[in-house]
Amino acid sequence: MNPIDQLTCQCGCGQPQQACNSFARGFRSVDPFTWALSAKGLSLNRQQAIANAVSGSSLGYVLTPGRTVARFEQPHKLAAADLFMHRLQPLTPSGVNLAHTISDEAFWDPRLLSDNPTPNVDHLTKDNPMALIDGFSRTLQPIRPRDTRRQNINMVVTHFLREYPEGHVDVLIKDRTVLTRLALYRTLAHFSLFDEATVNQNLQEPIGQSPFLATMAQTSALPIETLLQQRLSHGFLIDWVDHSLIFWLGPTTTLPKSSVGSAVVSPWSGPAEATFDLDLTPALYRQLLTWAVGATNDLYRFLMDGGRTASHSDPVDEWLYDFLTWVEVNNLVHMIMRSPEPFVRLELFLRLAYNIASRKTGRGASYHIRDLPFSPKSCEIKTMLFQGRMPNTLSKHLWTKWQELTSTTIAQVVGRVLPAFRPSSPHQPVRVSGLTLTPANYVTHFLEALRHSTHGFDSSYSDKTILFTHTGEIANDLPYLALFWWIGILSKPGWLFV
Repeated sequence: MNPIDQLTCQCGCGQPQQACNSFARGFRSVDPFTWALSAKGLSLNRQQAIANAVSGSSLGYVLTPGRTVARFEQPHKLAAADLFMHRLQPLTPSGVNLAHTISDEAFWDPRLLSDNPTPNVDHLTKDNPMALIDGFSRTLQPIRPRDTRRQNINMVVTHFLREYPEGHVDVLIKDRTVLTRLALYRTLAHFSLFDEATVNQNLQEPIGQSPFLATMAQTSALPIETLLQQRLSHGFLIDWVDHSLIFWLGPTTTLPKSSVGSAVVSPWSGPAEATFDLDLTPALYRQLLTWAVGATNDLYRFLMDGGRTASHSDPVDEWLYDFLTWVEVNNLVHMIMRSPEPFVRLELFLRLAYNIASRKTGRGASYHIRDLPFSPKSCEIKTMLFQGRMPNTLSKHLWTKWQELTSTTIAQVVGRVLPAFRPSSPHQPVRVSGLTLTPANYVTHFLEALRHSTHGFDSSYSDKTILFTHTGEIANDLPYLALFWWIGILSKPGWLFV
C-alpha cells in the first residue's frame, strides 16, 4: 500500500489524506463537443478576433468563424483536475507561510481597487470575538498591491493563531481560469442571441464594470458561506470575492450566536424560534466543507459539458438557461438561510420550490411543488445523498437530519389543521374535498396551494380549498428544507438539469 494512503488528513476531517484531496478536487471530466452557433451578432472580423483570443488562452477551445453559423469546439476531454475552487491544505501553527502558497493569478478582483493602508490588528483579541472578526474583515478587503494583500493575509493568520492556537485556516480560491470559461460561454450566448449593433454596444463597456463577472466571482462563495451558518460554529468566513478565508476554531472554542452585520458570515443568523440545526461535529463540518468544494467543481464542469446541449437548436441559449437557473437557486438558498424573518424565508422557499418545479416541468412532463422530495423517507433525497461521492459518515448524518427536519415540519404543519379536518393522530390521513392525504402529502398540497394564492386562483387550480383547512401558521423550520435541495443538486446535478 502507498504510504500516503495510510496518512490521516491533518485538516480534522478524519479521512485519509488522499481521499480528502480527491473530495476537494471533484471527479467529473467534460467530454469533447461541437456547437453550431448563430453568427448574426458579430461580423466575421469580430468573430476572428474572439477566435484568436480563444486560441491564445490555453482553455482548450476552438472557434471557427462563419457568415451565418460559427462553430465552437472543445476537441479534447477537459480533465477532472480543472478546478472551479481550490481548497488549500489548512494552515496550522507548524504549517507553511500561507500567503506564499497562493498563485499570483488568484489575486484578482472584478471591482476597481484602491491603495489602502495596512490596518493594525494587534489590539484585536479573543476577549471580543466579534471585534476580532470585524477587524479581520476590514484588514482583508481587496486592494491593488498584491504584496500588500499577501502581507495582510500573513498578518491576520499569524494573529489568529496567536489568539487561537488550536485553530485552523483554509483558503478557498475561485479559479479565474474557470470563471474565464464561464465568461466565454456567456460571450458566445450574447453574440448568438442578439443582433450585431447590440453586441457591439455592450462590448464597449469597461470589463471592470461587468455585472456578470462580478456576480460569478461573488456567487461562487455562497455555497461555502451557507454551510458555515450553524449555531454551533466551528469557524467563520470572510468573503473576499477572490478569496474566502475560513478560520476554523476547533471543538473547544465557539463564537457568539449573533452577527453584527459585518461582511463576515459567522454563526447562524436566523431567529431564536427556529430549532433546525445540522448539529455538525468538527469532523463532519470539515467533511461537508471539503465535499462541497469538490461538488461545486463537479457541478460547474457539468454545466460546462457542451455535449449535454449540443443537440439543442441554440446550445448557448440552453447553457445560459442552465447557468442562470443555478445562480438563482444558489442565491435563493443563501437568502433563505440568512433571513431573520420567518415570512421572508417562507416566501423565498415557495419561490425556490416554484422555480425548481417549473424547471422540471419544462422537460416534457408536468411537475408540481407537491412532487418535490419532501417525505422523511424520500428515496430521491436518499439517492442523491448516498450516490454523490460523499463520505459515508457525512451522508448518514445528513440523511438523519433530513428525516428529523421533515418529520418535525410535517407534525408542526398538520398540528395547525382546523378541527373539522384534523386527523385523530399525527400518522392518520387528512381528508379534504374528497382527497385522502397522508400528512406528508397534505403539507405538500398545502404549500402548492399557498404558492398559487400569491398569484390568485383560477378554475384550473383544484387544490385551492385546502387553504381553508389550515390556520395558516407555518413551521419556522420548513424553509430549511431548501438547504437539502441545494445539497441534493450539488450531489446529483441531473436531478434539476436533465
